[in-house]
Amino acid sequence: MKEITIVLGNSTNSIQIVPLGDLHIGDPNCDLDSIKRTIDYIKDTPSCYTILNGDLMNNALKSSKSDSYVETMTMEEEQDALIDLLMPIKNKILYMTQGNHEYRTSLLCGIDPLKSVARALGLLENGRYGDNSYLLTLIFGKRNGSANVQNTYTIFGMHGCGGGKRMGSTANGLEDMALIVANADLYIHSHTHNQLSFTKPIFVYNQNNKELELHNRVFYNTNSFVLYGGYAERKKLAIGDNEPSAITITFIRDAGKMRKLTNIIKI
Repeated sequence: MKEITIVLGNSTNSIQIVPLGDLHIGDPNCDLDSIKRTIDYIKDTPSCYTILNGDLMNNALKSSKSDSYVETMTMEEEQDALIDLLMPIKNKILYMTQGNHEYRTSLLCGIDPLKSVARALGLLENGRYGDNSYLLTLIFGKRNGSANVQNTYTIFGMHGCGGGKRMGSTANGLEDMALIVANADLYIHSHTHNQLSFTKPIFVYNQNNKELELHNRVFYNTNSFVLYGGYAERKKLAIGDNEPSAITITFIRDAGKMRKLTNIIKI
């Protein structure tokens, strides 16, 4: 697990994150227009960031489930296309992780095809690339009106694994993330192409004041950018929701305490 703290430097107590997973650049059913619109939204929206959550490249091999003979790009062309798409928002990328479609090349020949993309975007030099799960601590805004005390928000994410034929299996995979990190604010998972979100609060014992504090956890599985057809159609998988969402994180003062609000909206 990669742990990283990111100081955003924002004076505002509200930010947006648009997680991007399962782009599958190179797949014949990749919705490139939707990807471009989403990237434009991130670029043009103040205090808006993204997390790149794996399977950004389709990276079809002869030994994989994807059909290498209908791939629209070679692996190098997929890398170049990703770099060109993401370059305008390179300073808004909080983190990039590998998915199973990139991992298949790492497993086969020890080369991570996404790492060169991360290098071109400057993500290696600031530690914002990894090949597995990640724990991000975001620091931004002002707490209690003090410029010296900022808000913290934690995100536990991974590309994920498991079947996605039923929405329940996606929900189970999401909920299982809390067995690894119990008290993150937000959990981000991809892989199943089923967009899904829910909340699951827990009590956290505060040893300083000897009180139980209610901690709200938000679980989010990202959409894919693959239109229906191909592998999904052959396997009778459900039609996925391809419209991306933005996660709005806001800190508000309520009854003398700062509260974290997490809302998920379509963009």
